[in-house]
Amino acid sequence: MKEYKPGKEYKHLNIFLLTIFWIYGALILAIPIYCFIKDGTIIDDSLSFIFSHVILYGFFIGLILYTNHRIYGIKASIDLEQIIYTNRKSTKTIPFNDVHKMKFIFYYNRSSIKIFTNTQKVRIYLVFKDAYEFVLEMKKGLDSSGKSAVYSHKKYFKFVRMVFNAEIMHKWVYKFSLIMIIGLLLLFAVLSVIKVTEAKIIIAISGYISIMVGSFIPVFIIQNRYKKETDKESFYFPPRDMEYEKTVVRKGFIILGIIFTVVIVFIMIV
Repeated sequence: MKEYKPGKEYKHLNIFLLTIFWIYGALILAIPIYCFIKDGTIIDDSLSFIFSHVILYGFFIGLILYTNHRIYGIKASIDLEQIIYTNRKSTKTIPFNDVHKMKFIFYYNRSSIKIFTNTQKVRIYLVFKDAYEFVLEMKKGLDSSGKSAVYSHKKYFKFVRMVFNAEIMHKWVYKFSLIMIIGLLLLFAVLSVIKVTEAKIIIAISGYISIMVGSFIPVFIIQNRYKKETDKESFYFPPRDMEYEKTVVRKGFIILGIIFTVVIVFIMIV
Protein backbone atom coordinates (compact mmCIF):
# COMPACT_ATOMS: atom_id res chain seq x y z
CA MET A 1 0.00 0.00 0.00
CA LYS A 2 1.55 3.26 -1.16
CA GLU A 3 1.42 6.29 1.15
CA TYR A 4 1.10 9.88 -0.06
CA LYS A 5 2.09 12.95 1.97
CA PRO A 6 2.27 16.70 1.26
CA GLY A 7 5.32 17.69 -0.78
CA LYS A 8 7.76 20.47 -0.06
CA GLU A 9 6.14 22.60 -2.78
CA TYR A 10 3.43 23.61 -0.30
CA LYS A 11 6.07 24.52 2.26
CA HIS A 12 7.80 26.66 -0.37
CA LEU A 13 4.50 28.29 -1.26
CA ASN A 14 3.90 29.20 2.39
CA ILE A 15 7.45 30.56 2.67
CA PHE A 16 6.77 32.69 -0.40
CA LEU A 17 3.51 34.02 1.05
CA LEU A 18 5.18 34.75 4.38
CA THR A 19 7.96 36.61 2.54
CA ILE A 20 5.37 38.81 0.83
CA PHE A 21 3.76 39.64 4.15
CA TRP A 22 7.09 40.36 5.84
CA ILE A 23 7.79 42.89 3.08
CA TYR A 24 4.25 44.21 3.45
CA GLY A 25 4.78 44.57 7.20
CA ALA A 26 8.03 46.47 6.63
CA LEU A 27 6.20 48.87 4.31
CA ILE A 28 3.48 49.39 6.93
CA LEU A 29 6.13 50.76 9.29
CA ALA A 30 8.29 52.43 6.65
CA ILE A 31 5.64 54.79 5.26
CA PRO A 32 4.76 56.54 8.57
CA ILE A 33 8.45 56.62 9.56
CA TYR A 34 9.25 58.31 6.25
CA CYS A 35 6.49 60.85 6.91
CA PHE A 36 7.93 61.47 10.39
CA ILE A 37 11.46 62.03 9.02
CA LYS A 38 10.12 64.34 6.34
CA ASP A 39 7.64 66.39 8.40
CA GLY A 40 8.85 65.80 11.97
CA THR A 41 5.46 64.57 13.20
CA ILE A 42 3.36 61.44 13.11
CA ILE A 43 -0.20 62.43 12.29
CA ASP A 44 -3.28 60.56 13.46
CA ASP A 45 -3.85 59.20 9.96
CA SER A 46 -0.47 57.48 10.09
CA LEU A 47 -1.31 55.85 13.42
CA SER A 48 -4.66 54.68 12.05
CA PHE A 49 -2.86 53.34 8.99
CA ILE A 50 -0.44 51.32 11.13
CA PHE A 51 -3.17 49.98 13.44
CA SER A 52 -5.57 48.85 10.70
CA HIS A 53 -2.88 47.25 8.57
CA VAL A 54 -1.21 45.47 11.50
CA ILE A 55 -4.55 43.78 12.26
CA LEU A 56 -4.93 42.76 8.62
CA TYR A 57 -1.31 41.63 8.50
CA GLY A 58 -1.68 39.49 11.62
CA PHE A 59 -4.87 37.92 10.27
CA PHE A 60 -3.22 36.77 7.03
CA ILE A 61 -0.09 35.51 8.81
CA GLY A 62 -2.31 33.47 11.15
CA LEU A 63 -4.32 32.14 8.20
CA ILE A 64 -1.17 30.98 6.41
CA LEU A 65 0.20 29.25 9.52
CA TYR A 66 -3.16 27.58 10.25
CA THR A 67 -3.46 26.35 6.65
CA ASN A 68 0.10 25.02 6.82
CA HIS A 69 -0.76 23.17 10.06
CA ARG A 70 -3.78 21.51 8.44
CA ILE A 71 -2.01 20.58 5.21
CA TYR A 72 0.85 18.79 6.93
CA GLY A 73 -1.56 16.71 8.96
CA ILE A 74 -2.98 15.09 5.81
CA LYS A 75 -1.84 11.77 4.35
CA ALA A 76 -3.39 8.93 2.40
CA SER A 77 -2.65 5.29 1.59
CA ILE A 78 -4.13 3.47 -1.37
CA ASP A 79 -4.22 0.02 -2.98
CA LEU A 80 -6.63 -1.74 -5.34
CA GLU A 81 -9.18 -2.32 -2.58
CA GLN A 82 -9.40 0.83 -0.46
CA ILE A 83 -8.20 4.30 0.50
CA ILE A 84 -7.11 5.20 4.03
CA TYR A 85 -7.34 8.97 4.44
CA THR A 86 -6.01 10.79 7.52
CA ASN A 87 -6.28 14.43 8.55
CA ARG A 88 -5.82 16.26 11.87
CA LYS A 89 -9.27 15.17 13.06
CA SER A 90 -9.70 11.53 12.04
CA THR A 91 -8.75 8.55 9.88
CA LYS A 92 -11.29 7.16 7.42
CA THR A 93 -11.23 3.96 5.40
CA ILE A 94 -12.99 4.02 2.01
CA PRO A 95 -13.48 0.61 0.31
CA PHE A 96 -13.83 1.04 -3.46
CA ASN A 97 -16.71 -1.46 -3.46
CA ASP A 98 -18.77 0.99 -1.36
CA VAL A 99 -18.29 4.04 -3.62
CA HIS A 100 -21.42 5.09 -5.51
CA LYS A 101 -20.69 8.72 -6.41
CA MET A 102 -17.72 11.07 -6.90
CA LYS A 103 -17.35 14.82 -7.34
CA PHE A 104 -14.21 16.57 -8.61
CA ILE A 105 -13.38 20.02 -7.21
CA PHE A 106 -10.46 21.89 -8.74
CA TYR A 107 -8.67 24.86 -7.22
CA TYR A 108 -5.18 25.97 -8.19
CA ASN A 109 -3.70 25.43 -4.74
CA ARG A 110 -5.99 22.81 -3.20
CA SER A 111 -8.00 20.48 -5.42
CA SER A 112 -10.13 17.80 -3.83
CA ILE A 113 -12.37 14.84 -4.53
CA LYS A 114 -15.64 14.16 -2.72
CA ILE A 115 -16.34 10.46 -2.39
CA PHE A 116 -19.81 9.24 -1.45
CA THR A 117 -20.53 5.80 -0.01
CA ASN A 118 -23.63 4.38 1.66
CA THR A 119 -22.30 5.24 5.11
CA GLN A 120 -20.06 8.29 4.70
CA LYS A 121 -19.05 11.30 2.63
CA VAL A 122 -15.31 12.00 2.53
CA ARG A 123 -13.55 14.96 0.96
CA ILE A 124 -9.95 14.14 0.05
CA TYR A 125 -7.71 17.20 -0.32
CA LEU A 126 -5.04 16.57 -2.96
CA VAL A 127 -2.13 18.31 -1.25
CA PHE A 128 0.15 15.29 -1.71
CA LYS A 129 3.38 15.11 -3.61
CA ASP A 130 2.57 13.46 -6.97
CA ALA A 131 -1.15 13.94 -6.35
CA TYR A 132 -1.93 13.08 -9.97
CA GLU A 133 -0.46 9.60 -9.35
CA PHE A 134 -2.80 9.20 -6.37
CA VAL A 135 -5.80 10.08 -8.57
CA LEU A 136 -4.63 7.60 -11.23
CA GLU A 137 -4.20 4.88 -8.59
CA MET A 138 -7.71 5.62 -7.37
CA LYS A 139 -9.03 5.05 -10.89
CA LYS A 140 -7.28 1.65 -11.01
CA GLY A 141 -8.90 0.73 -7.71
CA LEU A 142 -12.36 1.76 -8.92
CA ASP A 143 -11.95 -0.11 -12.21
CA SER A 144 -10.70 -3.29 -10.53
CA SER A 145 -13.72 -3.17 -8.19
CA GLY A 146 -16.16 -2.80 -11.08
CA LYS A 147 -16.97 0.80 -10.18
CA SER A 148 -16.09 2.51 -13.47
CA ALA A 149 -19.67 3.74 -13.78
CA VAL A 150 -19.34 6.12 -10.80
CA TYR A 151 -17.20 8.57 -12.81
CA SER A 152 -17.17 10.19 -16.24
CA HIS A 153 -14.11 9.12 -18.27
CA LYS A 154 -13.86 12.58 -19.85
CA LYS A 155 -14.19 14.52 -16.57
CA TYR A 156 -11.78 12.20 -14.76
CA PHE A 157 -9.08 12.65 -17.40
CA LYS A 158 -9.57 16.43 -17.44
CA PHE A 159 -9.28 16.55 -13.65
CA VAL A 160 -6.07 14.49 -13.60
CA ARG A 161 -4.54 16.78 -16.23
CA MET A 162 -5.45 19.89 -14.21
CA VAL A 163 -3.92 18.39 -11.05
CA PHE A 164 -0.81 17.42 -13.05
CA ASN A 165 -0.42 20.96 -14.42
CA ALA A 166 -1.04 22.50 -11.00
CA GLU A 167 1.84 20.46 -9.55
CA ILE A 168 4.17 21.85 -12.22
CA MET A 169 2.91 25.36 -11.47
CA HIS A 170 3.49 24.88 -7.72
CA LYS A 171 7.00 23.63 -8.37
CA TRP A 172 8.25 26.63 -10.34
CA VAL A 173 5.98 29.69 -10.16
CA TYR A 174 6.85 30.58 -6.58
CA LYS A 175 10.53 30.79 -7.59
CA PHE A 176 9.70 33.22 -10.38
CA SER A 177 7.52 35.12 -7.90
CA LEU A 178 10.50 35.60 -5.57
CA ILE A 179 12.41 37.05 -8.52
CA MET A 180 9.47 39.39 -9.18
CA ILE A 181 9.57 40.64 -5.58
CA ILE A 182 13.31 41.30 -5.81
CA GLY A 183 12.82 43.03 -9.15
CA LEU A 184 10.05 45.25 -7.77
CA LEU A 185 12.22 46.31 -4.83
CA LEU A 186 15.12 47.11 -7.19
CA LEU A 187 12.82 49.20 -9.37
CA PHE A 188 11.67 51.18 -6.33
CA ALA A 189 15.31 51.63 -5.29
CA VAL A 190 16.32 52.94 -8.73
CA LEU A 191 13.32 55.29 -8.97
CA SER A 192 14.07 56.67 -5.50
CA VAL A 193 17.58 57.87 -6.44
CA ILE A 194 16.90 59.37 -9.87
CA LYS A 195 14.71 62.16 -11.15
CA VAL A 196 11.38 60.53 -11.89
CA THR A 197 9.51 61.50 -15.05
CA GLU A 198 6.32 60.24 -16.63
CA ALA A 199 8.32 58.38 -19.28
CA LYS A 200 10.39 56.56 -16.63
CA ILE A 201 7.25 55.51 -14.77
CA ILE A 202 5.69 54.16 -17.98
CA ILE A 203 8.88 52.21 -18.81
CA ALA A 204 9.07 50.80 -15.28
CA ILE A 205 5.44 49.69 -15.21
CA SER A 206 5.49 48.29 -18.76
CA GLY A 207 8.76 46.45 -18.11
CA TYR A 208 7.55 44.96 -14.86
CA ILE A 209 4.28 43.76 -16.38
CA SER A 210 6.18 42.22 -19.31
CA ILE A 211 8.49 40.36 -16.93
CA MET A 212 5.56 39.23 -14.79
CA VAL A 213 3.72 37.81 -17.80
CA GLY A 214 6.94 36.33 -19.18
CA SER A 215 7.61 34.45 -15.93
CA PHE A 216 4.70 32.10 -16.73
CA ILE A 217 5.98 31.19 -20.20
CA PRO A 218 8.58 28.58 -19.06
CA VAL A 219 5.86 26.83 -17.02
CA PHE A 220 3.52 26.79 -20.03
CA ILE A 221 6.33 25.35 -22.19
CA ILE A 222 6.85 22.53 -19.69
CA GLN A 223 3.13 21.82 -19.40
CA ASN A 224 2.72 21.80 -23.20
CA ARG A 225 5.46 19.21 -23.65
CA TYR A 226 3.79 16.81 -21.22
CA LYS A 227 0.38 17.49 -22.77
CA LYS A 228 1.64 16.18 -26.11
CA GLU A 229 2.78 12.94 -24.46
CA THR A 230 -0.42 12.16 -22.54
CA ASP A 231 -2.98 9.71 -23.88
CA LYS A 232 -6.64 10.22 -23.06
CA GLU A 233 -7.83 6.71 -23.83
CA SER A 234 -5.27 4.86 -21.70
CA PHE A 235 -4.96 7.63 -19.08
CA TYR A 236 -1.21 7.71 -19.65
CA PHE A 237 0.71 10.61 -18.13
CA PRO A 238 4.48 10.76 -18.73
CA PRO A 239 6.88 10.74 -15.77
CA ARG A 240 8.19 14.21 -15.06
CA ASP A 241 11.62 14.98 -16.50
CA MET A 242 13.13 17.21 -13.80
CA GLU A 243 16.34 17.88 -15.77
CA TYR A 244 14.29 19.18 -18.69
CA GLU A 245 12.17 21.33 -16.37
CA LYS A 246 15.26 22.79 -14.67
CA THR A 247 16.81 23.60 -18.06
CA VAL A 248 13.68 25.43 -19.26
CA VAL A 249 13.38 27.36 -15.98
CA ARG A 250 17.10 28.25 -15.99
CA LYS A 251 16.79 29.69 -19.50
CA GLY A 252 13.69 31.58 -18.38
CA PHE A 253 15.64 33.16 -15.49
CA ILE A 254 18.40 34.26 -17.85
CA ILE A 255 16.00 35.82 -20.38
CA LEU A 256 14.00 37.61 -17.68
CA GLY A 257 17.27 38.88 -16.14
CA ILE A 258 18.32 40.33 -19.49
CA ILE A 259 14.92 42.00 -19.97
CA PHE A 260 15.05 43.44 -16.45
CA THR A 261 18.56 44.82 -17.04
CA VAL A 262 17.40 46.49 -20.26
CA VAL A 263 14.46 48.06 -18.40
CA ILE A 264 16.77 49.46 -15.71
CA VAL A 265 19.16 50.86 -18.36
CA PHE A 266 16.30 52.53 -20.22
CA ILE A 267 15.02 54.09 -16.98
CA MET A 268 18.50 55.47 -16.25
CA ILE A 269 19.09 57.02 -19.68
CA VAL A 270 15.62 58.29 -20.65
